[in-house]
Amino acid sequence: MSQRRLLEQELAPALHGWPETEAERDAIRAQLERILANPLFTHSKRYPLLLRTVVERTLQGRAGHLKERTLGVEVFGRQPDYDTNTDPVVRITAGEIRKRIAQYYHEPGHESELRIDLPCGSYVPEFHQPVQLSGRRRCCPSPWLRQRFSRLSSPKKSGLFMSLAR
Repeated sequence: MSQRRLLEQELAPALHGWPETEAERDAIRAQLERILANPLFTHSKRYPLLLRTVVERTLQGRAGHLKERTLGVEVFGRQPDYDTNTDPVVRITAGEIRKRIAQYYHEPGHESELRIDLPCGSYVPEFHQPVQLSGRRRCCPSPWLRQRFSRLSSPKKSGLFMSLAR
């Protein structure tokens, strides 16, 4: 096994935000239920089924088994030898879940909730604690950004930095 692969496996919990305690797993399950209760998910059978499966398996420590073919067989009832190129049900469903999750967190009131993401190129969800914002958002560009964009006129600078801070 390559050194990169070993490092990825060693760092996987930190990279994917895997929960360490049962209380954290319960909080993720509660958030999953809130997401699935939203109209973005209640009008479909496939989207909640796949999202629930990948979240539960990740919480059970079985994220390594979240492969397209396995999900196609176990979640969508495809034959074990089905052609994933001609039947992209898992990829299409995952793509639609990603869009709906983004819409969910874009709605007002969800920004302070625990975040469940399904990153592109993977069926392993990531879990993130909400970012605590107090009052207004502040613009704190890095020194690199200040130097890089120092030649911009003042109105452009503030607009650029504010958009980067969002």
